[in-house]
Amino acid sequence: ELIHVNYPLLSQEVIAGQSIYIDDGTLHLDVEKVEDDKVICRVVVGGPLRDTKGLNIPGANISLTALSEKDKEDIIWGIQHGMEYLAVSFVKTRNDVLEVRKLLKNNGGSMKIIAKIETWQAVQNLADIVEVVDGMMIARGDLGVEIPTEDVPLVQKHIIEKCRLRGKVVIVATQMLDSMIRNPRPTRAEASDVANAVLDGTDAVMLSGETASGLYPVDSVRTMRRIVDRAEKELGVWCLPCRERASVFGVPDAVSDAAVLISKQIEASAIISLTKTGSTAKMISKHRPTVPILGVTPSQKTWRELALWWGVQPVRVGEFSDINVAAREAVNMCLKENHIEEGELAVITAGIPLGQPGSTNMVEVLTTGRILLSGIPLVRKNYTGRVCLAQTPQAAWDKATEGCVLVVRHLGMEYRNVIEQVGALLSESDSLSIEGNALAFDYDIPCVVGVADAFSSLSDGDIVTVDGMRGLIYSGEVKLVV
Repeated sequence: ELIHVNYPLLSQEVIAGQSIYIDDGTLHLDVEKVEDDKVICRVVVGGPLRDTKGLNIPGANISLTALSEKDKEDIIWGIQHGMEYLAVSFVKTRNDVLEVRKLLKNNGGSMKIIAKIETWQAVQNLADIVEVVDGMMIARGDLGVEIPTEDVPLVQKHIIEKCRLRGKVVIVATQMLDSMIRNPRPTRAEASDVANAVLDGTDAVMLSGETASGLYPVDSVRTMRRIVDRAEKELGVWCLPCRERASVFGVPDAVSDAAVLISKQIEASAIISLTKTGSTAKMISKHRPTVPILGVTPSQKTWRELALWWGVQPVRVGEFSDINVAAREAVNMCLKENHIEEGELAVITAGIPLGQPGSTNMVEVLTTGRILLSGIPLVRKNYTGRVCLAQTPQAAWDKATEGCVLVVRHLGMEYRNVIEQVGALLSESDSLSIEGNALAFDYDIPCVVGVADAFSSLSDGDIVTVDGMRGLIYSGEVKLVV
């Protein structure tokens, strides 16, 4: 049988005794001799052979360039169509990546580069390659032919950990649910493989033949989604603590690290990252927080990019120049999309001034409740209770209940008879008599004055939380930052 290959130098770069594997090792040939431009082989493991299947020759130094002319055409097409990521096949050294990056730069491209680790040379040069890529894909099909099969699981764990430490995205791919190319259900070993990739800390898992040419492409995606979801629920139980903390480089990275530590200490529900390019959310991701990272960005490109990163849920907002407005709108959008709930604590990170790439320098703890009103805090304590609207002292006497939040037009001594049973005081007027001022302090209850439109915004029986430290009134019961 005669098999044609599209690499004219093959006969010059293999020698007798070497093995040739085709289609991720499905077929196995042994080289017996080389005659001119022909490589004479003996079939060790045969089977059906289809067009355009890959060849692997372990131990051979194949002098293929990183980019063929077809590759260059495809990359330029990707630039023109706004692609986010570029996966580079058969990377051997950092120079292969730099060649691709140069092509991107010369053609105005900004795609992130994912190096496919599928050769023994790439495994040997991991430390150099990881410094110049945006991420790695563990392409286990070809890799399992290039290195001993028993080494693949350990190399996979090593690559995942190395990428995490350097803050690079990592994808586990190939033969994840291989049996579903032919069958409607995966093997138990495949389910374990997918789950353990999640527990190892990979950013993403990827299907290939299962969806490209399999009989059950949609079922394959649904099955992998279920396995991933189930494994993620047990991350805190089965995921081993990282052997080494991710390195911290510069102020933005230090702020991101601090945000993760703070979120753990205060039991925050999420870390909200205001980011233009996505760099802050990515830095937070490498520290593997136990809460969701909400990557809030005005950029559609960044919004799409962030979907690949561990723990990051992208959220799209408008463009803002004021940090306070941006933070408030970010929280509101996260609430609207049900990423967080009202009354929870969240850690927020951003760079000031906004929109400057790599300027992350701010971390703050926020309450995610809906702010109804604001005023001037008088007695700096917090309280949650039901609203009692009292236009007059007599109305207060008639309506006030134990522990209510009493809302009045103007606070004066005429309310002294009901103060003992009140949990908090709100006054629309910011003009206080000396006696009214003393009244709030004497009873040491939270008091906010100058709460404009309190009577039109609140109703009897509403549950509100009074933030006496900041002069804010939240809807519902809210966990406040002390």
